[in-house]
Amino acid sequence: MNTKKPNLDARGRIAFKIEWQDNETPETCLVKFSCFIEDDAIWPIPVKSDQKNFDLSEVGVEIFASDLLTHLADFWSDIMISQTNPLSRYATRVNQADILRPSQYRSSLSKLKKYLSEKDFDRIDRAYFDFENSHNLSRAFGGIYLDQPLWILRQGDVFLVDNGVEYGNVPFLVDYNQMRQELVKLGDQIAEKLEPYHNYSDNDYGWIVEAWRQRERVSYDNIQTKKQPLQWTAFAQGF
Repeated sequence: MNTKKPNLDARGRIAFKIEWQDNETPETCLVKFSCFIEDDAIWPIPVKSDQKNFDLSEVGVEIFASDLLTHLADFWSDIMISQTNPLSRYATRVNQADILRPSQYRSSLSKLKKYLSEKDFDRIDRAYFDFENSHNLSRAFGGIYLDQPLWILRQGDVFLVDNGVEYGNVPFLVDYNQMRQELVKLGDQIAEKLEPYHNYSDNDYGWIVEAWRQRERVSYDNIQTKKQPLQWTAFAQGF
């Protein structure tokens, strides 16, 4: 496994690609989604099946664009702020190389169980679940569980991008401004496509589009529940 510390000078440009799958009835929101660093597809990564070999990175993953836009609107504030590595305070009790990679947080967290009370472990486990839901884009696609993660985690003026592979120059590093620009372009592209269908009888996308356009002020979760977004640093200081 690649466990070297990320080279902060080796930054790449990220791009998100969506291809609408049904132009005749685009209100269904079905798209193929993929992610690139420079010209290399990094998510989804190539996989093999028992029936045939195929390169999934060339075709993307079929998802509903409304799920992706809802995720971006819901977790925008969490994605855009620098959140403390959830395992940093336990660095002496886990493999320190693992805490450099978001995709290894879960396995490292399981190793902490013997050091914590059941109550404290359950508490940090629940908070970690929320943390991953915010920063692992593969969790965005309602009802579709993907083993291949796509972590996007801000660290100062860069984002760590981790696809969980055990080879190559991962995690990838992307400048904050460039990542923000690409995420905004992705969200705006989906919102523009969905907006004409806000009065569609079966799928009313108006609230999703409005939540996206209000993302800088309040997330969709806050609109619905009036709760503040999870601040991992504040949580961790509670231990």
